[in-house]
Amino acid sequence: MNLFGHKIFYGWVLVAVAFVAGAFSTGPVIWGVSVFVTPMSDELGWSRTSFFFAMTIRSIIAGVTAPFIGPLQDTKQGPRILMLGSAILLALSLMGLKYVHHLWELYLLIGVVGGITQMGAGAMLTQAVLPKWFIRRRGRAMGIALMGSGFGPMLFPITIQGVLALVGWRDAWMLMGIFTLIVLAPLSLLVRTQPADIGLLPDGDTEPRDVSAGGVRPPQEVSLTRKEAFRTSAFWFIAAGIMLASVGLQGFQANLLPHFQNIGYSAAIGSLAITLYGACSVSVRILWGALGERFQIRYLLVVQTFLTGCSIIWLLVMPDNNKLLLFGFAAFHGMSIGGYFILQPMLVADYFGRNHLGGIQGVLRPFTTAATAVSPIIVAVAFDSQGSYFWGFFGVMIAYFMASTVIGMAKHPRRSRTPVDVADAPTG
Repeated sequence: MNLFGHKIFYGWVLVAVAFVAGAFSTGPVIWGVSVFVTPMSDELGWSRTSFFFAMTIRSIIAGVTAPFIGPLQDTKQGPRILMLGSAILLALSLMGLKYVHHLWELYLLIGVVGGITQMGAGAMLTQAVLPKWFIRRRGRAMGIALMGSGFGPMLFPITIQGVLALVGWRDAWMLMGIFTLIVLAPLSLLVRTQPADIGLLPDGDTEPRDVSAGGVRPPQEVSLTRKEAFRTSAFWFIAAGIMLASVGLQGFQANLLPHFQNIGYSAAIGSLAITLYGACSVSVRILWGALGERFQIRYLLVVQTFLTGCSIIWLLVMPDNNKLLLFGFAAFHGMSIGGYFILQPMLVADYFGRNHLGGIQGVLRPFTTAATAVSPIIVAVAFDSQGSYFWGFFGVMIAYFMASTVIGMAKHPRRSRTPVDVADAPTG
């Protein structure tokens, strides 16, 4: 691809697509929900538990479909079709929320339809596509791409809050759906699964790198099939660690703004704190990615999950109505959790290789689902029963510390297979 007379590796185009798709994969549903929960619950008379059950359904649907759809992410046309279909369904579901009056409608649109769209969202690009395009520069490329999901909390809560104040929550959903369709549908047409599909090599190399020619053949160029990955202890430790870390994603983050309001902060201040969280999460992702190119990713994940657990301690012990400590928490939590979104897919690619990432990530997804399906309900029940998020967030903290321990036990699998050349195409 030529741009302004300079040849640009097409993988960087996909990095840009993943950046934008990542923002929309977290912005409308996770962070958008955090803005809509209070006005919708007040008007329609729903409890927090009833409302966030939609997020549980969403996770279950995504987890159930993942093992079947995952292998399609390794095929030539699969990622492009999945992203286009997901963009259309996501936009229609958001627009449909304008007309919601009953809980079953919320569950259908956010839960069922929203769950289906997850298999073609931004996570697909960073977990199954980009690792095929980059090897030596994988950390930097994925760090830039995953900055996009960090823009979800930076842009969507404060923007939606302003739109909601002008037009109300029903029209705000409609406008967000239209905007989603206009942005994501055209970008999906740019997706390509792997460099070999258009006659290229990973990292923009012009010829395969070979040790005898002074090049470096990365250790991750041994690719395990899904069945082979199952036979390693590393797969099961990683699955357990991902499941524990995922407890803190959906149930915790979607309840942050309601928690801030519950302890005395205005919606505007709470949204500003979440924007700061997003800015800090974004700013460190490329740093975590660069570290992942130099140090063992497993140990980096151990540190990252431990620090994230510590950030929740900060939230639980800080006094109310202290804006400095609120913004301090937002910054610390953002910088710590930002590493998870890049290190987790890098760990899977490093341990199991490039060729079957979609299939392997597809079977890891149910472990994430088990956690993300339960955590919103646990946190919401804790609030409804006690009027406080304390014990729900305390459980999230414990899960992060457990994740740090389990991930540390995932030793790199022994590989007996002959390394494949970087130019080899995936067989799936």
